[in-house]
Amino acid sequence: MTVRSPSSADSLASLSRTGRRETFHAGHGCLYIALATATIAAAPAYGDAAPDQMALFAAMALLLLGVPHGGFDVALARRRRRPNAQFVPIHFLFKYIGLAGAVLGLWLLLPELALPLFLAMSAWHFGGDWRRDLEPLPRSVVGAALICFPALWHRQDVIEIFAWLAPIGVARQVAELMAICAVPLAQAAAVVVVLTACRNLLAAGEMLATLLLSALVGPLTFFVIYFCGLHSVRHMSHAYDELQPVSLAEFLRTAVPYAVPAILATLAGGWLLVDLEAGPALLGAVFLALAALSVPHMALVDWFEPKDLHVDHLIQGRQPSALKIAAALSRYAACFSALIRSQVR
Repeated sequence: MTVRSPSSADSLASLSRTGRRETFHAGHGCLYIALATATIAAAPAYGDAAPDQMALFAAMALLLLGVPHGGFDVALARRRRRPNAQFVPIHFLFKYIGLAGAVLGLWLLLPELALPLFLAMSAWHFGGDWRRDLEPLPRSVVGAALICFPALWHRQDVIEIFAWLAPIGVARQVAELMAICAVPLAQAAAVVVVLTACRNLLAAGEMLATLLLSALVGPLTFFVIYFCGLHSVRHMSHAYDELQPVSLAEFLRTAVPYAVPAILATLAGGWLLVDLEAGPALLGAVFLALAALSVPHMALVDWFEPKDLHVDHLIQGRQPSALKIAAALSRYAACFSALIRSQVR
């Protein structure tokens, strides 16, 4: 009888996991493209719901699908702790909630600073949906484009939504700046999509579907379809790859103890912020609470990935150095500044 060595068994198991992961990734990507395409096709027939009409559905979708996808943060933080460092969940949660509270305080005191910073973090975070396909700079271009596109074609809706989170003057200024940014970002994103299509048609299709969705349907409709249909599922898939649980049930159990209290606390906090009055103010408070919670989540996911983590869904090959990225961003900022000056004149 031939006995397979442990290393051979591990290699076969790894290949099997990789095959299942790639099958899931391809199937999910195709389903998302179909969903985005159907939403775009249906938009002319049904029209775009007004932000205040769509807000309740969007808030519930983000609570039920958005908050749970951040429920794995404790398990990920445990996995990413420094070697030989002790991990105490209550200490991590204290820092996590403390950062969310600090963000909420900044938002209430300086919304003109908090809103654009949050959007910039979101652009980087959402670009991470294609981290297995793109290097940091091009995927940040795609993330920024999908954030800014709605302000170009649905500016009034964007202003109304931002007015739930900041004074109307701040909301208008940020939306107008996003609309200006959307023009050069559209050109840059188009180049990224075309170049990506030459080597990965599925990733290019996902990006194109998302960018068209952000441009052609209402902002909240776009965000619900994208966030729930692609971003949350992809994050959970990446978390599953990193945590490598023995079963799906065990994987889900790592999130439930944190996701359920977070959902209830978000609802309670939003309700208290508007003195128990239901309506658009309550929805705005819920969105504000979700935004505050998302900042520590984005910080953990994007900034605290350990150097020794080898997950094969990340892209292979040489990454651009921080100096090259800074130089490219500096050149782009100079071009953008010149564009703004020309608009002012």
